[in-house]
Amino acid sequence: MITAIINAQIFDGQNVIDERSIVIEGNQIRNVGGDLPEGAAIIDAKDGTLMPGLIDSHVHTDMDGLRDALQFGITTELEMNGRRSRRQRKNIAERADIADLRSPGMGISPKGGHPMDLYCI
Repeated sequence: MITAIINAQIFDGQNVIDERSIVIEGNQIRNVGGDLPEGAAIIDAKDGTLMPGLIDSHVHTDMDGLRDALQFGITTELEMNGRRSRRQRKNIAERADIADLRSPGMGISPKGGHPMDLYCI
C-alpha cells in the first residue's frame, strides 16, 4: 500500500524543510517531496507537522502508559529497572498500538547509591 501525506510541515529532527509531502510504502518512507504516485491513498495533514518519533529516556510504565505515550508522539520508551522479560518486550515491539519499550533490566548502582538506598539489604 502506498500512502501520501500532503500539506504538512516536515521537521526532519534538526530543521523544518521546504517539502510539504511524503510518500510511504508499507512501513518505509519512499520519498520526501516530489510527485505523488498515481493511486496513492492521500492523507491531508491540514498544515500539521510531521516529525520523527520521540524517545522518552527515563520511564517507569505500564501498558496504559505505553498507549498514552504513542498518542503524544513518543514511539519508544526506555524503562528504568524494567520488570518485563525479553519475550514480553519483543511482543510489545511487534504491536502498532503502543510505544516500543526498551529496558536494561535490573539497574546497577554503586554501593549505597540510588536505588539501593530504597532496598533493605
